[in-house]
Amino acid sequence: MVKQKKEENLEDIIEKLYFFLKYKLHFDDFQASTVIISLCLFPISLLLGFNGTSGLYAFKVLFYLLILLDFCCIVYSVLKIRNIKKNRTKSKSINIKDINTIRSIEEVDLLSGIEFEFFIEKIFKDRGYKTTITKASHDGGADVLAEKGNDLICIQAKRKSKNINKYPVFDAYHAQKPFNANKACIATNRELTEQAKNFAHYLDVEILDRYKIMAILRKRNNSKSVRNK
Repeated sequence: MVKQKKEENLEDIIEKLYFFLKYKLHFDDFQASTVIISLCLFPISLLLGFNGTSGLYAFKVLFYLLILLDFCCIVYSVLKIRNIKKNRTKSKSINIKDINTIRSIEEVDLLSGIEFEFFIEKIFKDRGYKTTITKASHDGGADVLAEKGNDLICIQAKRKSKNINKYPVFDAYHAQKPFNANKACIATNRELTEQAKNFAHYLDVEILDRYKIMAILRKRNNSKSVRNK
């Protein structure tokens, strides 16, 4: 029986392009969306440009809109990289010692994104892993690397105010290849959506979510209480 090839619609093509930009070129959501919007608007503006005087005006409007959108994306990218590097350097010198004093999930919720990465790094370090915080601008989807024995884990750390969807799971999974890792983990102070959980189980991505972090903190607090007696 010959298997019929699935026909791709526009939505499938856009989703493939989105994943290519995210996982091959390591764009974030705003950068990837800007590129896709630009690619969609450019041919439309060209078609309008051949449609008389009114079409020419529309072409000019869309063309200048494209330039403005792309310029904003470039400025955003530069500022994002500079800000992440600045915050990560600041976190290294100020916040590492504070990670050891965290006793509740509510305190975890108040961490910045960079501080949360150091918090997750500490969890794996306590498990006996040799850990590394990746470079801010070239993390390839892995915020923390944890190595022990033959295992190298790529960890995607997400400190969020709402539940995590499937895309960070893909980030963690696809980060394995550039780092030659054999395991992946999604770590978050929230929960994963059901779809994200299903993808994580299917891709064999470890889940370190809110409830597991709460259990780790309870165990840590209990051990401190025993030592203080």
